[in-house]
Parts: sequence; structure tokens; C-alpha cells
Amino acid sequence: MRILVISHLFPTNSNRHFGIFSARQFMTMRDQGAEVIVFVPMVWIPTPLTWLRKAWRRRFAERALVKYDGIETHQVPYVRLTRGFWSCRWEGLSVYLAMKKQVLAMHRKKPFDAIYGKCFFPGADTAVRLSKLLHIPAIGEGIGSDVHVAPNYSKTMYNHFVKVANALDGAVADGKSVADKISAVSGKTVPTVHGLVNLDIFAPAEDKMAVRQILNLPRSGYIILFVGGLKDTKGVYEMLDAFCRVRLTIPPSILKICGTGQEYASLKAIITERRLETCVTLVGAVEADEVAKWMQASDVLILPSYSEGMPNVVMEAMACGLPVISTRVGGLPEAVGSCKGAILIEPKNVEQLEEAMVRIAKDPDLQIRMSIAARQKAVAEFGAIPNTQKIIDFVGSVISNYKQ
Repeated sequence: MRILVISHLFPTNSNRHFGIFSARQFMTMRDQGAEVIVFVPMVWIPTPLTWLRKAWRRRFAERALVKYDGIETHQVPYVRLTRGFWSCRWEGLSVYLAMKKQVLAMHRKKPFDAIYGKCFFPGADTAVRLSKLLHIPAIGEGIGSDVHVAPNYSKTMYNHFVKVANALDGAVADGKSVADKISAVSGKTVPTVHGLVNLDIFAPAEDKMAVRQILNLPRSGYIILFVGGLKDTKGVYEMLDAFCRVRLTIPPSILKICGTGQEYASLKAIITERRLETCVTLVGAVEADEVAKWMQASDVLILPSYSEGMPNVVMEAMACGLPVISTRVGGLPEAVGSCKGAILIEPKNVEQLEEAMVRIAKDPDLQIRMSIAARQKAVAEFGAIPNTQKIIDFVGSVISNYKQ
């Protein structure tokens, strides 16, 4: 099975964690016998803007794709003039125009069997357009905000989402809520995948204190971990507010914030203003290979997002046996709502976030029970191999139906 994949989510030399879950998915597909050729769309500045071209070329070089054995990758420079509505509504067309000549030449030399668009915009949108050119089926993967947020930009954008969903020959979804949304507008049966976690890398530490020593963390103390983009929609300000309250009850508490983003400077200013420098650390970007260590060394992961699909960070934490506190959004209620390894709260609710952190900190036996339950859940449902096999089997069935 030869699959053309379109994914703007893929690690680069300047950000090796960006889209790492996609790379792991494609590598697992490779290991299971599929031939995967990945096209990665990247924004290109139009030629008339000559004064920006030098800066763009430098940035493009920094964003060279990470190379993985057995995965053929291609960068696709494409025009995107603005963000927001324009980027979602017309990005698929722009990517299609940028890559169609190269893809057509490759297809004539050695045909593809199917096109797989990771994320509806621009991935699945582009896949639908290429499907008409190559006369092979297009499958799209809904991952979260592409299905729950982007269609709400405008009525025109919603209609475009419906058009793409109906034009696909098949779709898979990261979680039930995403699947339900796609099914509602297309009438298609949409299988769900809950995880693509490497259970060997993301596993409980044999010696937690040894891992803390490696990361220069204190042996004692209640370590609260956040891993993600520093955006207000990730609930980072509610997180700080809740932590300040937790410190009054659990003085040895420490908050480690791993990630970068637009709110970094603002968060740093608040930490200084509230004199939290000794207990709150903005760790910055963490290499993908190091994320598991931070999870193994911590006592609880928090992710107070306003919206999500089915966040990989939650599944990775649970695979490490790390109790999770997250919000009741996206695919989380269906995926982990009944698991005793996670506590779900309402978005923007500082009181509930505080209560959950304090509850776990005060009850060592609860921590142990949550850790065991989290790992069991991850092994049962979040492993990369069974979920990727589910995708391959589905793509195979779509190809068979398309040929009939």
C-alpha cells in the first residue's frame, strides 16, 4: 500500500517536538508495511515581497524537516497571505496548486493507492482536490480544532467544511466528539483513534528519584507539570491562579511549565510580579526525547485547555503512569472520563483545578491508584501499533471500495 500523506504537522530542525506525534504515526505505518510519502506544507512569501525574501529563506532553512529512516518527505512552499478565515478557506487550494505538478509526476512514475490528509485544513482539503487529479481515494483525519473551531469562523467556512467532509472517500477522527461532528455533516461512519503513543518510551520510571536527579529537580516536593503551547486557550492563566492557591495549602508544590508560545513573556511577568520564581519555572521548549523524563519525574500533569481534540500529552502522561487533571472538552470525556487515572474539570474553573491538585497532593494512596489506572488505560487503548493498524485497515477498505 503506497500512501501519499499531506501533513503540516511534522518535526523540523528548529522545532523537533512540533508534530512529533504525526511522525510517530507515519513511522509506525511504515513498520506495519505501508509505504508512506509525506508532503509537508510550509508558508512561502510571494516574490514581490523581496525585502522579506532573505529572512524567509533563512527561516525556511531553519525549518528543514527532520529525517526518519524509511519515510520520504517533501517540503511544499505555498502562499498564505493572512491567518484566520483566509488561511482555512483557501489554504487547501494554495497547497494543491503548489504540489500538484510534483505529485502528478511521482504518481505517473509509481502510482499512489490513496491520499491521506492529516488534519482537515489544509490536509484533507488538499487531499480531496488531488483525488480528482489522480483518480484515487482521499481519506481525511480530523484532529480537533480543525473540526470543532475552524468551521465556526463563518458560514462560508462551515459550508466549506461540510463540502470537504462529503467529498472525502473516508474519514477517521481523534476522539468520538470529532467523529460525531464529521458524521453529522457527511453521514459517514467515522472510526476513532485514541492514541499513537510509544509505550516503551512513555512508561513509568523504574526510579523516579533518579530521573529527578537527571533533570536537576528536587527529590522532595509535589511537582505539577504542564506540557504544551503557551496560549491563553490552553488555560495557562487559570493554571497560575490555581497554583497560587495550591501553594497556600501544599507549600512544597512546584510548577514546571514546558513549552513555548505567545504568552511566554506575559507569564514570565506574572511569575515575577507574584514572586513565584522559586516555585514556578518556565522550562521552555523540551526536546521530544526528554518529554517522557519530565512526565516520569512529576506527580501530576495538568492541561486546563478551553478546547481539545484528544491531546497526545494526556495519553503520553497516562502511559508514564502520571495522574492527569484536564478539562471536560473534546474527546477527553469519552476517552478518559471513566478512567480512575484522570480527573476532568470544567474549562476556566480555577476552583475545580485547585481542588483536584490539592486532593491528589494530600492523598499518596490516591496517587498510586491513579498512576496504576492511567498506565492500564494507556496500554489498553493508546498504543501506537493497534491504533495505526486500525488506520491502515480502514485505508485499505476505502481503497477496495473505491475500486469496485
